[in-house]
Amino acid sequence: MEKRFEAATREGVSPSMWIPPEWSELKTHDTKPRRVFVDTCKRVDPFEDDDVKERIDAMVADGKRKDANPVKSPESLPDDNSWPHPFADTSHVDESEFSSDDHTTLGDRLSSDRHLLTKLHGIVGESSPGMKRLTGIFNWILYRATVLMGDLNQGLKEGLKDPTKYETARFNYIEFLKDLDDHEPEKGTKKSPRDIARQIAASKAAELQNKSCDQITEILATGIEQRLSPKLGKQHAEKRAWCLAKELGGLLKNQPHEKVKALSGPKLDMRKKWCASGYGRAIKWTCIDPVIFDGQIVGTRVVAKWNPHECSSGIPIPHK
Repeated sequence: MEKRFEAATREGVSPSMWIPPEWSELKTHDTKPRRVFVDTCKRVDPFEDDDVKERIDAMVADGKRKDANPVKSPESLPDDNSWPHPFADTSHVDESEFSSDDHTTLGDRLSSDRHLLTKLHGIVGESSPGMKRLTGIFNWILYRATVLMGDLNQGLKEGLKDPTKYETARFNYIEFLKDLDDHEPEKGTKKSPRDIARQIAASKAAELQNKSCDQITEILATGIEQRLSPKLGKQHAEKRAWCLAKELGGLLKNQPHEKVKALSGPKLDMRKKWCASGYGRAIKWTCIDPVIFDGQIVGTRVVAKWNPHECSSGIPIPHK
């Protein structure tokens, strides 16, 4: 428990949230060549249904399709082809104020007046723009949790050859939790290690232009480590800095000066797993609780609290 609180304090995450252990803290599987998480259940049900792969594939495919489309303006009406804008209006009339029965009753009375009926549906109920945007945000949380926890499982398998794959997946997941907990993203005051790394890269744009991935990694690693050490401690900062520098090396390699500067700048983009989404603005709190069996994540329970109601779901995680 003490280690859990120490890790939560260091990472800036609530201690009630599950934080993936560092690579050095993981045990080796008894019979398989991979590291493992500590099991949280003795049975894998209900995440091993016959259609589990189809459900995962459908969710990820829909998320990737939306990732490929541009995010519309905050004023645009929500649709099924793109993610909601993080600063779009999610206000709505809640069930406690105007129940679904009230909605049905009034809708029946207004059935002869299509104009008023359309106005009603635009204000209350699941079809109202605010509720549809919240639904889109919740679906994004499920999708992103699926992808990032799948990356953690893959990191366990490949980590014996290259531990940085697991460490990068771990870092992305922690940043995801912090993103959901940032309720005022427009202020930009909660700077993550990734924000700091990008800031350093932007300040060194002239030095990084037209450099290879390895050269950029070498240039950035020391500076990032120095900035992160006071918060994370030297040991943790060194590993985190190397992951971030390598990530930026892949993003900025062989780019001209202006492109380096533009790509390095902090930004919100829910379509990329290494960027913040800004969706914490619409969320009061979240709880993401992984189900771990045979040393890997097989599913997760997700609860998101809006103001003043909540959504919850259980989703399978790729693990085979």
